Amino acid sequence: GNRVNSGIAPVMPSEIESVEVITNPSARYSKDGIQAVVNIKLKEKRAPYQWYELATRHEIPLSDGFGVGYFEVGNPRISLYGRAAVDYKYHQDSHTESASEDVGYKRRYAGDTRLNGGNVLGELLLKGNPTERDYYAVQIYYTGDRTKSTRTTEGILDTDNDIKYRSSGYDRNRSHILTAGAYYKRTFDNGDDLELMMNYNYNRNKLTSDETYGYGTQYNTDKVYTRMFDNTRNSASVSAEYNKEFGYTRFLGAGARVSLSDD
Repeated sequence: GNRVNSGIAPVMPSEIESVEVITNPSARYSKDGIQAVVNIKLKEKRAPYQWYELATRHEIPLSDGFGVGYFEVGNPRISLYGRAAVDYKYHQDSHTESASEDVGYKRRYAGDTRLNGGNVLGELLLKGNPTERDYYAVQIYYTGDRTKSTRTTEGILDTDNDIKYRSSGYDRNRSHILTAGAYYKRTFDNGDDLELMMNYNYNRNKLTSDETYGYGTQYNTDKVYTRMFDNTRNSASVSAEYNKEFGYTRFLGAGARVSLSDD
């Protein structure tokens, strides 16, 4: 029933007391278009628990692969969930050949491209029930991508006579996403609850692209093209909502939200 959680993966089957499928959920769920609810009740436990999961895969010859790990440790009052993942692309090569023709113009060329890159991801989620009526969660999440591709091309331009030409270039792309948030829920004696949420997001993407063309027997540099993009966005929000159910078929939620964004 809490919006911020780490899912059901850490739940061991031996810890489940009962499972209930509700096909006609109350108005609180149906207002969001939810048509069914799976309610998993766990056995009471007091001792600390641990959950770990690891996975990895790599292609041979080396081309791409990944490694990922999950964990959760805690007790019924407080727990810490986390995950970390890395994936990569190594020397992914491609070859291109092209021919085009128009009145008084022909062009033929062949080229090769090599791609390298990778992604890292990390997440931590601290959650707890200090009392039976209070629940909180604090989360931080980061993911970053970095790719680089290099290319070379050689060919012939045929106008009135054959002109040799070649080109070379590269693209570098880097992106970062950082998200942090906090969530608090208070349930009152009559079943009403109050939810408070705070979020912050940081996004950045930086792209650099360079292309060089050479013509003639000595491949004298004729044109150089460079593109550079650097985009950054910050956003944050704070919200509060009071939720009240009237029986099973009526629901009222009222609150306020303040947000800020900067591009």
